[in-house]
Amino acid sequence: MHIKSLIFFTIACISLSCGQLSVNAEDNPTAADTQKAFKKGTMAAEQGSWDVALKYFNEVLQADQFYFPAYFNMGLAHARAGNELAAIAWFKAYLHYVPDAPDRAQVEDEIARLEVALETKMGKIVAQAEEAALALPEKGANEYSSPRQDGVNSVFYNLGRIGDMALAEKYVARHYPNETYAQMNKVKQDYAVALAEAGDCEAALKIAGSLSGEDKDRALDAVVEMMYKKDDLAGLVKVIMEINDTDIYIETMKYILEDLGQAGRADDAVAVYGKIKENLLTRFDALPTLAAVMAEAGRQKEASELIKKEEALVGDIENIRFPRLMRVAQAYAAAADTANARRMTDSIEAVLRGEQKDIVWKYLALLEYQLGNEEKSREYAGKVDADDCKELLLLDMFSDARKKKDLPELEKMLPQLACATSYLRSEVTEQYAYVAWQYFKKGGTAGFERVEKAHQSRQEKDELRPEDFYCALTISALTEGNKDAAAGFFAKLENSLYERGKVLAFRVGQEFTAKRPAAVLEILMAQRARWDQMFFDTWFQNGALRAVKEVQQAGDGKTARAFVDTAAHFAQEKKAERIFGNIADLYDAVGDKKLAAEFRARRRDSSWIELARSFEKGDTANPAAYFEKNKNKEPKDMPFTIVWLAVEYADGLRKIGIKEKE
Repeated sequence: MHIKSLIFFTIACISLSCGQLSVNAEDNPTAADTQKAFKKGTMAAEQGSWDVALKYFNEVLQADQFYFPAYFNMGLAHARAGNELAAIAWFKAYLHYVPDAPDRAQVEDEIARLEVALETKMGKIVAQAEEAALALPEKGANEYSSPRQDGVNSVFYNLGRIGDMALAEKYVARHYPNETYAQMNKVKQDYAVALAEAGDCEAALKIAGSLSGEDKDRALDAVVEMMYKKDDLAGLVKVIMEINDTDIYIETMKYILEDLGQAGRADDAVAVYGKIKENLLTRFDALPTLAAVMAEAGRQKEASELIKKEEALVGDIENIRFPRLMRVAQAYAAAADTANARRMTDSIEAVLRGEQKDIVWKYLALLEYQLGNEEKSREYAGKVDADDCKELLLLDMFSDARKKKDLPELEKMLPQLACATSYLRSEVTEQYAYVAWQYFKKGGTAGFERVEKAHQSRQEKDELRPEDFYCALTISALTEGNKDAAAGFFAKLENSLYERGKVLAFRVGQEFTAKRPAAVLEILMAQRARWDQMFFDTWFQNGALRAVKEVQQAGDGKTARAFVDTAAHFAQEKKAERIFGNIADLYDAVGDKKLAAEFRARRRDSSWIELARSFEKGDTANPAAYFEKNKNKEPKDMPFTIVWLAVEYADGLRKIGIKEKE
């Protein structure tokens, strides 16, 4: 296999003021039709037909994503077409890939001009939004509503997203002369959140440090969420300790603990829990979550010991508030410690003290059901009024009933499972699949068909998805080693890409556990017809690299090399430059440093290209079309709608800034 070396072009001096494009195209490595498209784009640009020029330059990049002269010309065409954000991104990408470009200083000057132009445009958009707000009536349909004030507020609350503090101060002084400090804190909070969401946690923390109260807590919460996405557990623990709002703190910690548990990271969950503030309510809110994580990891004994330590902090049970006692009972139940859960539950009703709400009855009903007291469970369940609580209770009871493995009883319970809320539909389907599989593996064809038909009857009415049903069945069959059954169920997922991916990822995991990496490569090779859809999934890429390494280490270099060459051929045939880096890693794994270097040189960092492309779509690319699309909005919605365009521009600039830091 041979990959043609990349030839870097010298960009001639280009007059940005008049928009002339002149590129030295000697030794052009692109195909004749690509060269022709490039010339057509240049000619269109020289005539000021920027949309036509962009069309041809895009054709060039579709043929050769790393033809760098087209980057420059994409930037210039976007600049002249009035799309500053895309222009800045393309120019930045050009300088990233051609760091020693002879016209670097000139391009940097143009980027600075575009940034000023975009900031000016954002200011004008805010002024336009303010004008729309002030045109609204001062009094609304009732004495409590003020369309004008709501419109002004919609502009105000987005100023922080833009990050223009100077403009914000002028705006606040004009509309909130007696509340400047409080309102500016709102602006800063939104700015900190925007920075965190863009990935700049350091800058967000600096802004948060100047805030107090709820404004500070919400800014810090956004930082914690981004740190968790970056897997910075030490950093997020340090930050979350500064959050004072109990509700924000509790919800964030529970989310982190649950997610760590789902990722199989029980040790990390325990470590994070150990850093939680020494406040009883917050600790006990997270305690049942942690207990479930540890129980699922097979660490029930450790969980029970931890809960006993927490219970000791409660004090005299007779004088304790109900929620704390309830959380200890929940935690014991989650850790499958029936004796201690029973002991705690027996004491709960005596200390209810007016706490009888749906969520309380739901938890009590479930605990009593788990502990075998069905009469008491029905009593508590009958007191639950809210539909979502009822649905969750039934699902939780069903999950517990599965331990008894009484199939006729479980089948009777299935129709009771409700899913008025969309997020419960897959949960309900999973229970149908569980019962169907239990019948199937016992040879109960009639039982399987009954459950399958019952699920089908609910698909239209309750929006249950057949894809979820057969995906769950396939994984159950694979788990128990029934490959023939798995193949039959899998065939029903022919057009369900996401579910097929879940199944294949599960199979890959099984083969790794069984120490059969060559079988992983067989699985992936068998899916070649779908590689254009699947090769971009992280599980596929990671599985392929790990399998190639392990097969190579086992001494089967021929099998490993055959897979890598096939993958490289696919990447080139599909012009899938975004996975060239993965192909380079695969060649490294089989010891071919030359081809690895060539693929890596071709890939470089196409995420710059993806970022630039993202600014060519949607509202930021064509503000005129944006306003045309929104012209029929209700007058009261217009201020928010208008200023949101400025927010989109500001977020785009932040993304470019974060990308440069990387």
